[in-house]
Amino acid sequence: MPPENRQPTPTMTLLTPHACRISLGSRFHRAFLALAFLFLPLSLRASDHADPIHLPQGFEIFDDGKPNAAATARAAGNTTDLFVFPVGADGKLVNLPGKDANVDLEPAEVAQIKALAIVFCVRPGLRKAPPLDLSEYTYFIHIDLRSRILFDKKDELARHGGSIPEPEKISPDVTVEIQLNNDTTVKKQTITSPSNIFHNADKVHIYNAKTLTLEAIAKSPNDIQLYTGYNANPFIFPKFFGTNIVSMVLLIPISCFPEGQRDWLFWGATIGKDGKQFDHVGRSLRTQNPRFDLLNTYPPKDHVRVLKAESENPSLMRDLSVKFGFDSFFAYRPWDFTPDVMIYSNRFNVGYPNGRRLDDDVAALLARYGDTLLYELSYTSPKFPRDTTIDKPFLPDFPYLAAPWPDSPVKAGPALSPRNKVIVGAIVGGLLILVLFAAVGFWSVIKSLFRKRPVPG
Repeated sequence: MPPENRQPTPTMTLLTPHACRISLGSRFHRAFLALAFLFLPLSLRASDHADPIHLPQGFEIFDDGKPNAAATARAAGNTTDLFVFPVGADGKLVNLPGKDANVDLEPAEVAQIKALAIVFCVRPGLRKAPPLDLSEYTYFIHIDLRSRILFDKKDELARHGGSIPEPEKISPDVTVEIQLNNDTTVKKQTITSPSNIFHNADKVHIYNAKTLTLEAIAKSPNDIQLYTGYNANPFIFPKFFGTNIVSMVLLIPISCFPEGQRDWLFWGATIGKDGKQFDHVGRSLRTQNPRFDLLNTYPPKDHVRVLKAESENPSLMRDLSVKFGFDSFFAYRPWDFTPDVMIYSNRFNVGYPNGRRLDDDVAALLARYGDTLLYELSYTSPKFPRDTTIDKPFLPDFPYLAAPWPDSPVKAGPALSPRNKVIVGAIVGGLLILVLFAAVGFWSVIKSLFRKRPVPG
């Protein structure tokens, strides 16, 4: 199977004061922060889901907050969101508002579900319509139909949508591979099923904004529908209101899956032109947390192993970050050691973390169970109370996403103040001078070792 991986996003929100135990007023801590973020290893730099945290790389820390080539290149392949929800014969969301999330659905209620909608979004924060540079990327949507999922632990059910007792056995039974032209139309699409338990993979109808008609979809209710295009960003998060994304939307009939299928695992990935994965998305907004960043280059079957190894033998920068009080960003919680996949089960009503509806306020839902980063950052808008709904209504029918916003100027991102630029410049300059002196001294030693000595007369 192709690898799975991911990368950082182009926006940057620095740590808020009450999230840190240390005082950022001291020059020592400022220096530590500047150097820590400047030299963070790549394993801590990738991020997920239109992430509001942008860990700068190299000398980009001295920029003026405006988009630059480095940030643009990293954003180009980024995944933003993954949504999975059931739809009925009318193509609309099957939601049973009166049904508690932990109460089993009745057979008649399950029978209303005729298809699963999968919405996979990439390229966050777009403000200019295509053409875009999409030629270097391949996008994958993976579905595991056979991994065992348990629903008997209330805490894991609430946080993750269930428990996966054998994470090392996670393997895709269905893989959707998509390459796009620069205008967001489909260049290539294939659906494979190594286990041969998925049906109608050869019956895929492809649409875009110009060709999509609901009448065409209604004529083939048992076939797979694929839409790709340029749409309004569906993430309910003020920082990204008014921006757009590149979308891939699948409508897969239940009849394509094995008879009696109840539980699914989903995840997505972006692969670069070198064939390596650099971006991963599973349970929405998980890998955007810095402590999970390292998962972006691994398939889900390796996630628990990788997390345990990092917890037991942390990288230097992770250790220093926790040492200096950034526990909320880099310290692992007891419940963290699970694979980053999205669980959906038709045993229960849909709603994050059981799948994800377009209108789920995931920032608040995550905060309820211990991950408050997104919730806190959602208050960066001056509006009060915080926005809990999207800024442009979703469509009730396939492809569900709203039409794109018109082109708009790119807003400048945050940058270091002139004073702090001087401080960081002085620190880095001093280090470079030390390195230079050390190199000169080392070279002098080497030369002295090989210098010809006069032969005693």
